[in-house]
Amino acid sequence: MVPPNYPDVLGMLTGGPRCNVNVVQVALAVRPRVVRAGRPFEAVLVVQNAANVDVDVTATLHLPERDAKKQKGQFGSGHTRLLVGLRPAEVGYVTLPVTCATTTAVHDAYKISMGVQVKPLSKPQRVRLAEGGGAVTGLNEMAQAELDELRALHFSVDRQFGLGDTLEVTFGVLPGKLGRLADTRPGWVSLWTMADYTDSTSLFAAHAPLLAESVLPALKPENTLEALQTATLKRFEAAGYPLQPVEALFIAKLMAHVLQLAGHATDDRADRVLDVQRAIDHYTGDDADADASPDLPNWCQAMLNVIANRPEAVRYPVRVISELLYFDLLRDCVPFAVNLIERETRSDMGSPDEQAQYTEQLIDRMQAHDQIGFEDAYLPLLLGGLLVANRVVKQREHIDAALRDLEAALYDRRQEQEADNAPVFELADHLIENYSQQFLM
Repeated sequence: MVPPNYPDVLGMLTGGPRCNVNVVQVALAVRPRVVRAGRPFEAVLVVQNAANVDVDVTATLHLPERDAKKQKGQFGSGHTRLLVGLRPAEVGYVTLPVTCATTTAVHDAYKISMGVQVKPLSKPQRVRLAEGGGAVTGLNEMAQAELDELRALHFSVDRQFGLGDTLEVTFGVLPGKLGRLADTRPGWVSLWTMADYTDSTSLFAAHAPLLAESVLPALKPENTLEALQTATLKRFEAAGYPLQPVEALFIAKLMAHVLQLAGHATDDRADRVLDVQRAIDHYTGDDADADASPDLPNWCQAMLNVIANRPEAVRYPVRVISELLYFDLLRDCVPFAVNLIERETRSDMGSPDEQAQYTEQLIDRMQAHDQIGFEDAYLPLLLGGLLVANRVVKQREHIDAALRDLEAALYDRRQEQEADNAPVFELADHLIENYSQQFLM
């Protein structure tokens, strides 16, 4: 798979030219380019992080010491230096305000320069080519309006002679008089972050090594089961249907098994899309097809976006998945659980489209803290977890005891039984009885 090449927002503004300083790309402009004496203006430095790590950028403004008549002190700024922290691949611009005296001599070739110091906060990997990045698409209306305004500026990528990390730009001054006072505070405006990016193929290419080295090894049941059980208890209680711990345990078993399958764990009932390690091996090797697009589980696609914005998330993937990506993981669990139950009961529980529609409706109701019921918890989630329970066993757990607790929980639920959910109660009785017999044999 080819290396990622994220959207070239800076190139969109400049028409292509850029100045590369370490792992960032910059261009400098003055707004407005021709200034009336006595009026304020500002230096604008566009900064594009071409790396997959956090970067600190320090912009230092240098003003003309004299005007065209050799007068000193005609240009000033209360803030000539600004430190900005950029997220991975982030693009934005620095503004540093400048004042121009009413006595400034008219001239069409004044120069302002901006020094740029760059400090990557960890070992960087390039996610944009030195000569540019990919196409810019999918911008929201506000971001597009901001970019359209910036495109009207004249950007310079010229380096000041003898200073490789300092850019300069030319501007002019016309006669004028004292204008109204303007905002003299420096600023940083973020134009684009990884949260605006939806190309999962490029994200996968950039972060597959982190998935393989740091995320997948952590997704063993002994690491995930307790966190997922806790998260399940919280999510269902918030949705208005509190679970007993044993009910949450069996749902967590289903979720933990789906995560377990990401690392080459075998289960012939599972869709290959759940095997993230297979995708890594297939799409990132030397013989990988550069145009191929990997199929990834929902939780993995969401995790890639988290890593792109917060690389440190790879240090605690279980927490990220259980707390932030719970519903993304649920999207993978529902169809898998349906397949398990269909195989076990030789029944048809709907087409893939119908299953996807049900999943989104369930998630919408849970996120809206809308009332959910017995059938939402048990079918297919809890009963799917029952069918993989022996593959996901926490330390010192006795499955026979867990089954007895589940039978007791189901008994307590009998008061909720009515005509609409009676078939789910019947199915739960049947599967628990069958599984108990298989386990005890």
